[in-house]
Order: sequence, then C-alpha cells, then structure tokens
Amino acid sequence: MQSKGVTVKRWNSRMWLAAISGVAVVLFGLWCLNALRSGRDTEMAKYAVLEARDGYEIRQYAPQLVAETLLSGDPASETRAAFSILAGYIFGANSAKTSIAMTAPVLMGKPELIAMTAPVTTATGGDGARRMAFAMPAQWTMATLPKPNDPRVTFRAVPARTMAALRYSWYMSPERNQAKAAELLALLQRDGITAQSEPVIAGYNPPFDPPFLMRNEVLVALPNR
Repeated sequence: MQSKGVTVKRWNSRMWLAAISGVAVVLFGLWCLNALRSGRDTEMAKYAVLEARDGYEIRQYAPQLVAETLLSGDPASETRAAFSILAGYIFGANSAKTSIAMTAPVLMGKPELIAMTAPVTTATGGDGARRMAFAMPAQWTMATLPKPNDPRVTFRAVPARTMAALRYSWYMSPERNQAKAAELLALLQRDGITAQSEPVIAGYNPPFDPPFLMRNEVLVALPNR
C-alpha cells in the first residue's frame, strides 16, 4: 500500500516471529540480570573454605545471631505461619518499627541444626514441633536488636561451626535433595570424615529465579577445627 510516496509494509508471519523472539530474548535477559543483581544485594552467611575436596568443600562458618519461632501442627500450614511471624518481625513488627534485611541461604533440617547459616531454617523436633529461624545481618547484636511485637519470636546466638558443603543447581525436590545428601555422605565416608549431623538442605534463591542460576547446597556438620 502506498500513500504520498510512503510505502507501508504488511507484517507477515516471519516478521511477527522475529519480533516476538526479540522480545522474548530481552525479557529472558532481564530475568537473569534481576536474579544476579538481587543475589549481590543479599547478605550471605560468612564462611571460609578450609579445604576444597573432590566434590565438596569443608568450611568454617562465623558465629551468627538468629531470630526463631517454634510452632506445632500441620507441617504445611505451620511453615507458612512461622515464616509469616518471622517475616513480620524483620519487616517492622518490632518495638523500633525497624526493617531488618534478609540474608541467605534458607535451611531445612532438624532443630539442633537450626544453628547453621540461615535466614530461614525449618526443622522438626522429636515432639513433632517445627522450628524456623531467620539469621540476623552481621550489623545487629543481641543488645541492639529491637524487641519483637510477637512474643513467639526469640533470639539465639549460634557459635562458629565446621561444615561440609556440596553445591548443586536447578529446582529443589525431595528426591533430588535426598540424592545429593546421600552423595555428600558417601564422599565423606570415602575420605574417612565422620559426619556430626544429618544433612541440611540450603537454598540461596527465591523460587522465581532462573533454575540454572539457582544455588543449592547440602550441609553436614563436622568436628570443629
């Protein structure tokens, strides 16, 4: 079609496909960039790598302060409730109405393993109770943390500890986590190292990040060095 010497081209299917593909590439790039940027802005649990072994690392974790809550009931609803209680605290439900930054990673294990690197640890005790903990950023101390409005939030100091860590990516699943935990235990047995705890699963990314950029780990406590 021509009008006053200007030619207007009709878009065919190939042109539409090229345009849609271009938009998809841009959106994919922004998705990845956002995940990488958010990871840089999140305070990570502090540790030093003592040894880089074949298939895993041995790390020394620094002392840490956690805010935690203990609930009982249906595991699924209890986990959501515990997260809501602790998230409320760090988002301003405290005496100073102060927001406290999240840290990483998220941990899932037994109550005695809550003393790992958090921000979020969920665990089941022998009485069926479930505990969840958020690690506090390093700038806070027991004396400076604001008092929680909810009395179910308490604080605990976690000492330094030695951990074995096996890293993997992609989405978590119970089956995959179990396989990675078994892999780490087998590696420790191969090297003659005695595990001091059952495996703990650590996740560093929110669920909407690209799976190939996700950082997951299996952690096992070792004798302190």
